[in-house]
Amino acid sequence: MLTKIKRNIGISELRKHLSKYLKDAKKEPLVVSIDRGEDLRVVLDVDLYNDLVEFYEDYQDAKELEKLKKNDSGERIKWDDIKNKYICQ
Repeated sequence: MLTKIKRNIGISELRKHLSKYLKDAKKEPLVVSIDRGEDLRVVLDVDLYNDLVEFYEDYQDAKELEKLKKNDSGERIKWDDIKNKYICQ
């Protein structure tokens, strides 16, 4: 489960202990301040990033499905008609 990011470190601190912070990023994301507290970046594990992308894609699909259901005209096309027209010619 994701929680809000608790820790913010500077780029020089990241450089000093890079392997430690990259290992820690597997457990929870890390915010890095690039320039005196500005230009923040988030370091996170690739599996967590991919999970976030999948979650966002699922969310977008659900929104699109809601929109399609709302605008449903009730018109349907038989599978055999689609198959004959586009697949089995």
